[in-house]
Amino acid sequence: MLLCQDGHPFSKVIQTYYQSCNSQDFALMMSTFTPDIVHYFVAHSAVVGAETPEA
Repeated sequence: MLLCQDGHPFSKVIQTYYQSCNSQDFALMMSTFTPDIVHYFVAHSAVVGAETPEA
């Protein structure tokens, strides 16, 4: 089943995000975030912002 809507303004960034998750590419994942992102996880609190966490 094809769910991608080519031409939607966010389809490329969403595809890139999933690619980065599947390949465990942190830098690529971070490149898909905007400074005001709120990222929700299952069983975890939300992550706000696209700043790289300090080690």
